Amino acid sequence: MPHNVFAAYSEGRVVSIIVVSILVGLALGLIHSSKADDVLHHVGVAHEAFEQIFEWVIGLLPIGLFCLIAGVAASVNPTLLHALLRYILVFCVAGIALLIAYRCFLWRLAGGSFTFPARALREPLLLAFLANTSIITIPSCLDALKRHLRAEAERLGAGRALGRYFTVTLLARLRGLSGSWPRSSAR
Repeated sequence: MPHNVFAAYSEGRVVSIIVVSILVGLALGLIHSSKADDVLHHVGVAHEAFEQIFEWVIGLLPIGLFCLIAGVAASVNPTLLHALLRYILVFCVAGIALLIAYRCFLWRLAGGSFTFPARALREPLLLAFLANTSIITIPSCLDALKRHLRAEAERLGAGRALGRYFTVTLLARLRGLSGSWPRSSAR
């Protein structure tokens, strides 16, 4: 328990804030009076007000980010900016090529229509975009491959090996294509 609740909030001591919040919430939940209900009502109204403020901020966020990026882009050396844009373009093209290669591999693995693997892997793909980490999505992908695409274990092993090969090859070629971009900015 912190000595000063407001100091814990102003200093950002998360553990103290959580302890105080839990204790206050439990105390208000256990008190059976109209005053406790009024406090909970006011806390709910404050929560709704902050949700509205966050919606406004999130709505204006793209404009603010664009202004920040425009300010930084205006102060960057044009040669460096050109090299950076070339790097981003190579990376995006390589990523699209990798996605097409994986899509063709899954299509050949599953047979049927070209869109079937995407429909079968809808859940893992959604999870991949939301989680942004492969550690979480690998079990879901393997389960979907076994369940929907009827993939055998040896084929899944081959797919993992092929995926590693594509990824390593792609990264090596990407470094080769864009490896000169810092030197081109120094000229």
